[in-house]
Amino acid sequence: MESNSTAVSKDEKGTSYILELHNAVKSGDKDKIVELLSSNRSIAFETNKHGDTPLHVAARLGNFEAVKLLVHQKYCGERKSQDLLVDCETGEVKDILKWTNNEKCTAFHEAVKRGYSEIITFLIGKDSSLVYLTTKDGESPLFLAIDRALYGIADCILRVVDYEKGLSQNIVSWSGRNGLTVMHAAVIRSHGRYVEKLLEKYDGDLLEMKDVHGWTPLHYAAHFGDVEVVKRFLQKKATLALIQDNEGMSPLHISARNGSFGVVKSLIAESGKYSYNICELLDNNDRTTLHVAVESRNISLVIRMLHFKEFNDILHWKDKDGNTCFHLAVLTRSGIMTSAFLFSLRVLDQVAILNRSGTMTSSFLLSRRVLDKFALNSKGMTATDIVRDENFNRMMDLTKLVLMIKQGGCLPSLESVHAKKSSKEKLVFELEQGHDDNKQHIGRKVPFISDIANVNLIVATIVASITFASVIQVPGGYNDHGIANLNGNSSFKLFSVFNSLAFGFSAASIFISFLSVLHYHIGMAIERLSYRPIFLGLAILLTQASLGSSVIAYIMSTKATLLDTTSSPWKFACSAFVVPVACTLVHLYISYAWKLI
Repeated sequence: MESNSTAVSKDEKGTSYILELHNAVKSGDKDKIVELLSSNRSIAFETNKHGDTPLHVAARLGNFEAVKLLVHQKYCGERKSQDLLVDCETGEVKDILKWTNNEKCTAFHEAVKRGYSEIITFLIGKDSSLVYLTTKDGESPLFLAIDRALYGIADCILRVVDYEKGLSQNIVSWSGRNGLTVMHAAVIRSHGRYVEKLLEKYDGDLLEMKDVHGWTPLHYAAHFGDVEVVKRFLQKKATLALIQDNEGMSPLHISARNGSFGVVKSLIAESGKYSYNICELLDNNDRTTLHVAVESRNISLVIRMLHFKEFNDILHWKDKDGNTCFHLAVLTRSGIMTSAFLFSLRVLDQVAILNRSGTMTSSFLLSRRVLDKFALNSKGMTATDIVRDENFNRMMDLTKLVLMIKQGGCLPSLESVHAKKSSKEKLVFELEQGHDDNKQHIGRKVPFISDIANVNLIVATIVASITFASVIQVPGGYNDHGIANLNGNSSFKLFSVFNSLAFGFSAASIFISFLSVLHYHIGMAIERLSYRPIFLGLAILLTQASLGSSVIAYIMSTKATLLDTTSSPWKFACSAFVVPVACTLVHLYISYAWKLI
């Protein structure tokens, strides 16, 4: 018997029967099905090119009557069998319920995939061992049901699963594709809604199983921020929090990366005596959970995590690049992130000093956190060195960070006296590339400041020149008395207003650009601190405002001079600005989005 084609019988008549049976099942012709099976029962096992028997087709289409006919009429002449079919020609005993197609799916699998509860209940009643069969990809019927959020069908399957029997016979009812289990699927699909039922059936035996990425169900619960499921898993087995995936990420790393403080708190609190151990786990890049939290730029989470005593000892730990959490905080270019390390820890130190005049308990001493502000990374740079580097520059953030570093009592490294510019450039480039799994860039270069300043100055000068000329030669000209001919036109008045605004904005931008050059040289004399980016950012905003005002002035001028109530030609003339205005809006949006990164 072939399984690759419908034409599998030995003669044309047999082939015709097979085609007719498949077609009868598809159309739901019960009389034809009975007629064909009565003439030759063995054709019930003949398959199409996908390896499907008529029962597969009936189950896939939800044809319950056809399923019953194909399963019930199991006879060959006078020989009858309640559950099996005896091939009349070969005498071979076959079980049509366990017959698989090219994907190793039974008719039961097909019914589960489509959610046909009647067929599922009927087939389970005939043979409950169907719940242990898996597909080519390793998917069990229970996994398929949970994967498709068919929880009623999952309940039906789960009731007949005998877990102890499965273990004794080395058969599984929980497996899925890519190493996933039914517990993984329950956490991902229902976020804990079906977890409790699986725990009742399988206890905690599925909780340590990993998928192809090395994730346990606890990893997924941490990823989705499901606090209740996390607590439930840890109550079963606290050591689950110590399991790391293929990248070395523990559930605590995952929750820190996603910014879920509730999960972070639960993992530490529920892990009991292992709380210090899970906080000290390192991923493949030697990052602690605190490193990951800082790189995710979740300031609120980092501040809260700093209050856990479990992180007291890991503040000075370094990743594979030698960066402590404080180095990474500076590299985020966030003043609030930097201050979280500088000042929250200093406050605790000051409290400790004040208490020396009175009673200081040992528990308080143990809870103190010490920030090593002079720690060097693999490039021999402290956090201060990174901020002072001329390549580490981003508009207004530099000034703010330098002031915070100074107030925090941080100093550059001794080696910074001989630091080479080339080595610094290499360091900043590598830091900008990032090394975490999400490829989050913790440092970004901005275009060369002088180029931006030059372009901005040219644009501002052009706008100022055009708007100034528009005042000399106004739309519509002047009358004999030197008064504008369109003086009483409302559109002309709006033109005058916006033209003046455009000139004022552009002139201010030119003036501020001049100041930026002056302050740049002054700032370079003060520890290489340049105030130029601050002025340049303001100049760019003024230039953008002048461009917008000039566009409106042009529209109002065109409307005043080409006003025609019938055809309104001014509207067509003004449509030329649709493209540049749209580009300006897109630029503003991108600029705002960049600021949020």
